[in-house]
Amino acid sequence: MRTDIYLAADDDKRHVHAAKLTPPRYALLLTCVFCLAFQVESSYAVDNGLGLTPPMGWNSWIRFGCVIKESLIRETAEALVNLGLDQLGYRYINLDDCWQMSRNSTGHIVADSNKFPSGIPALRDYVAEDLGLRFGLYSDSGLRTCQGRPGSF
Repeated sequence: MRTDIYLAADDDKRHVHAAKLTPPRYALLLTCVFCLAFQVESSYAVDNGLGLTPPMGWNSWIRFGCVIKESLIRETAEALVNLGLDQLGYRYINLDDCWQMSRNSTGHIVADSNKFPSGIPALRDYVAEDLGLRFGLYSDSGLRTCQGRPGSF
């Protein structure tokens, strides 16, 4: 198979002349031609009401970092609902790092009881059951989170 294809344009892009296309450029050219040749004017989707917006919501880390507590999370979730943002697709309340304090004797991660006096399950129930939002809880796949708290491993 012959791979030395020749094609190039002048700097002013008005004239095409011969120039060797190397394999990486050849692959790029073929990719562009393929994409243009099979460009579809419409998209196909299941009409089931799902995926109308990307997952949207609020994450505690973006504004507050480790300076978080239960009342802040509750107030933020309430504000999201009261402003009607949940009806626009903002459905997630994500509690990021610094909610966890240590591990108990069985190895389970324990929430910081000073910051979350009702506990994480009660906060999750309030956000998800009472307000109808989705609750996300951060952890890390290692021994420690980015802030040195207990991770999932």
